[in-house]
Amino acid sequence: MISALEGWAIAAQAVLRTQDGGQTWHDVSMPGVSNLVSGTGFSALDENTAWVLVTDPNAPLDAGTLYRTADGGLTWETIPVAFGGGSLEFVDESVGWVMSSLGVGAGSMAVAIFRSADGGLTWNQVYTNDPNLPEAGDSLPLGGLKNNLTAKDAQTAWVAGVIYAPDTIYLYKSDDGGQTWASQSLPPATGIPNFDASTPGLILLNASEAVLPVQFYGDNQQTGFYRSDDGGDTWAFAALLSGTGFLDFGSPMDGFFWNGQALYVSTDGGVSWIPQQPNINFGDRVMLMDFADAQHGWIVTYEDNGQRFLYTTEDGGKTWEQLAP
Repeated sequence: MISALEGWAIAAQAVLRTQDGGQTWHDVSMPGVSNLVSGTGFSALDENTAWVLVTDPNAPLDAGTLYRTADGGLTWETIPVAFGGGSLEFVDESVGWVMSSLGVGAGSMAVAIFRSADGGLTWNQVYTNDPNLPEAGDSLPLGGLKNNLTAKDAQTAWVAGVIYAPDTIYLYKSDDGGQTWASQSLPPATGIPNFDASTPGLILLNASEAVLPVQFYGDNQQTGFYRSDDGGDTWAFAALLSGTGFLDFGSPMDGFFWNGQALYVSTDGGVSWIPQQPNINFGDRVMLMDFADAQHGWIVTYEDNGQRFLYTTEDGGKTWEQLAP
């Protein structure tokens, strides 16, 4: 959600918009597009400006279509691109990044990283680690599964993921527009002597503050939180909570974490967390959680038959109301 009222959603067959906090949704899909398959990329700057990346099913690794709107989905510009679906992010109306998968196998993942400086009209490949390509680099290694790319601006971005090596947290950073990458040094996780770890993605709170959730797998499943106060240059271990789940921040200070049993709330940027029991127990059926500010949030749950339910809160997660169906 962009605000307490304005938001976007990607459904299996439609792009949707709301202007009343999720009470009603309007279909603003691109003409002729009725199947948004797995791997569809999406990025929205505000209630008017958004991009949707759709994979070409006939060439999923190296062809797709990027759709761009500047009027809230009333009209869409169609841009053929030389990559399929992937991690898509625009940091402003001009600068965009894409990390596209080129294949996964045996704990490794080849990717190509592209950058645009004109709102997605044209793209330059700035990096690939595919050993079958002559321009392949190794600063972002082939080993490891790349979960997400987070960009700060035209020069700085991070790739988070998982590598099947003990006591290793997968986070790489580029400061030269994606041309080279360096592994980020993170302090040891307090209270976890031996672990496997997965990083779903870095969360930029503002220009200087960031949070990195890390899912630890060992004797117990836990989620740790690292914080940076210098734009992601250095990191400090902040907190450790039981279970794994969904994390979002409504503001640089207000964080929310659902672990399948309770909603943990932070008011100090993820340093400390307080559990609270909402009026609805969502269990392990949560598939999405999003907060627009310290009070307004949304949760989507699912059933085995594929049906999904949308809930909203206006009091920071204490009470929830079902909006749909």
